[in-house]
Amino acid sequence: MTVRVQRPGGASAEGVEVLLESSPVNAPPSFDFTDRRGITLRMPCDADGLAIFEEVSFGNYRVSARDGDGAADAQEFVFTGETERSLDLVKTGPDDGLVVRVQDAQGAAVPFAEVRVAGGITRTKVVGMRGEPSLESRCDGEGRVTFPGVDLREAVVHAESSDGRRGWAIVRGAASRRSEEPDYREVTVTLETPGVLEGRLLGRPEGWPGTGRVKAWALTRSHPHHSSFGLSFEGRAEGDRYSIEGLGPGQYSLTFEDTHGLRVDYPNMGTPPHSMPNSLAPIDVTIEAGRTTVQNLTVVRGATLAGVVRTAAGAPIAGALVKTTYTPMTGNFPDGFVLHGVNVWRLDSDSRSLAKHPLTHRETRTDEEGQYRIEGLPDGKLRVEVIVAGMSYDRREAVELSTAEVQELEHVLVRAGAIEGLEPGGGYLGVRRKGQSVPEHLAILPQAGDFYFPGLAPGDHEVLRYHSVRSIPPVLLAEVEVRAGETAWVDLRTATRPIRYELRLTHPYGPMVGANVRLGDSGWRKTDALGRVAFERAFPLRLPTWANVMRGPVNYQVRLADLTEDRGVSKGELFFGDETLGVRTLDARGAASAASLVISSNTLEGESVTSARTKALDVGPEGTLDLEHLVPGSYDVIATFPSGAEVAGVAKVPSAGRLELREYPAGQLSLLVTDASARPLKEAQVHVAWWSGEGAAPLDLSTVSAGKSSRRAETDAEGRATLRGLPAGRLSIRVGAKRLSWARQGPTVERSVELNVDEEMHLAVTIEEE
Repeated sequence: MTVRVQRPGGASAEGVEVLLESSPVNAPPSFDFTDRRGITLRMPCDADGLAIFEEVSFGNYRVSARDGDGAADAQEFVFTGETERSLDLVKTGPDDGLVVRVQDAQGAAVPFAEVRVAGGITRTKVVGMRGEPSLESRCDGEGRVTFPGVDLREAVVHAESSDGRRGWAIVRGAASRRSEEPDYREVTVTLETPGVLEGRLLGRPEGWPGTGRVKAWALTRSHPHHSSFGLSFEGRAEGDRYSIEGLGPGQYSLTFEDTHGLRVDYPNMGTPPHSMPNSLAPIDVTIEAGRTTVQNLTVVRGATLAGVVRTAAGAPIAGALVKTTYTPMTGNFPDGFVLHGVNVWRLDSDSRSLAKHPLTHRETRTDEEGQYRIEGLPDGKLRVEVIVAGMSYDRREAVELSTAEVQELEHVLVRAGAIEGLEPGGGYLGVRRKGQSVPEHLAILPQAGDFYFPGLAPGDHEVLRYHSVRSIPPVLLAEVEVRAGETAWVDLRTATRPIRYELRLTHPYGPMVGANVRLGDSGWRKTDALGRVAFERAFPLRLPTWANVMRGPVNYQVRLADLTEDRGVSKGELFFGDETLGVRTLDARGAASAASLVISSNTLEGESVTSARTKALDVGPEGTLDLEHLVPGSYDVIATFPSGAEVAGVAKVPSAGRLELREYPAGQLSLLVTDASARPLKEAQVHVAWWSGEGAAPLDLSTVSAGKSSRRAETDAEGRATLRGLPAGRLSIRVGAKRLSWARQGPTVERSVELNVDEEMHLAVTIEEE
């Protein structure tokens, strides 16, 4: 495998070291993500910027490079034998990971506070939940602490000062590391006097010993069937009362655990009469600083799940993970999506760092006797999963639970193997034991198509494509023998499929050779010397459907409405044009200039070709570009000049002349946005507008919709935003605090400035709280 490295500005990448590492398989949630291959290879780039790795095996990898100036790039991918990959090094901020700043209610730093983080580390693991330790550290004297290299998917960050003040904040999503403006993924935690949660346990039966525990969960999300991460704080029940002290201000979800079978009587999700059966809606409370919040809880008798996990020889299995999921049967979220008799795994998402709401997703592990017991469960149907590394996976769908009754299960596990492989294009893939009708595993795959089905008992298995319509039977792609302790590799790209489509692409001078074509969700195929390309599919397409055709740098979208049938093969003819679009780019003085072009069209003249678009195309210092082999039509062309100025034009193809795009006199605007306490505001929305219509500009641009242009930006973690290539003249600026929701914008500030040619204007904006 060859890795091509490009440095900023086209500088030579000779000597830059490329790191190639094997990465964990794309496994289902809660399974072992250990990378057993442990491949780590380093190779410096040669004079052409190439790093060549020999004898690379198929599988999941991460490739990365960083030069001495801090420009870097990294990719995770599935290696399937392709010859070359590219890394484009981009200057980034320091790789500080997660930075936490702890402050008091007045914005002053709180030194030496204790900080805990519970959440998902992107594509790695969960911390602070599911039995895993949280990330912990202490702030320095300036109230800051760094967790190096931590790229969070979602997390709760909790802090506590030496005098007992507490607070917490939510982190959602990792910040981009490919930005010219450094973004340090900083989160601020404000400490205040903690509050107290207390209440009564209503409806408790006579003789109940009062040994329950109430937990208050600080979570990233309260929905019981979306990803949810957080920390819990608990208090014991004394008689018919409970109390939890030391809660930082915020919203908490409540759970109740009792070894004598009681549970909280939670409502169903939804509003009657449209509430969802077999569901639980969390009880959420809001804690205010220094105050006591009262929340009474009604308790009732619950159901109990008990079981034993053992080998076929009868030996108990200690430490087995037992997962339960209480969910309505609906495809609206992954927990409730059951197809062909099993829950569908979402391998198209990051399952390595997945956690769910503790109310509806209770877990335990077996004791030394292989036994487990979970009390206080609701009536209804429960999914039960047993997971042990190297052993067969046992899942029970719709286990019936009843009030005050014990449902007992026995799980017999054997030494197991796994199937790993490739099936590009996404969609449903499953595996079942030969001779069985219900799949053992069923998953939605990512577009790359990598999958891993663990916990399979030894024997012959079938790998099949499944359809989302239950009545459509699956299609067999491969038969695989599973052996205990081994992983079988299967490449399904060469598997035979019953449905075949053939397309022929031509232009006025003959067949279109070497074009890349994608039909529906298939992978890309290249046309042959006769302009033909074929696709095999497990299931027929529903017409009309769409195809994408890459001809040079142009991506065409094609609508396929009519195909002919010939001996079981669906065939279609696609006709493309062969015209040329010429563009000339000039600077503000009228001299030839380099630029970057994006060309697109939604008004093409072909019968089935509906749209076209290019990626950014570089125009050299000579200022000319000719884009060939185009379909006739009207094209929108946007040129971005080195100054950042953007100029748009429209070209009719075919045309005898070139479209000329001339840079306008421009300057640069840099903003620093802070609040009333001079703290930088991250994710503030910046909107800059100017008059671009005919005649004199109106005094107030907000009163007109036509004749004006605009540019938008968002501030980084330091409250800064820079807009390059703004036209010289009067600019109308509106800055708003971070959007509170899709319909609510925070407080805004408006400014009007005069920008001169080549000026680098700096503007400080303070936004007062509402």
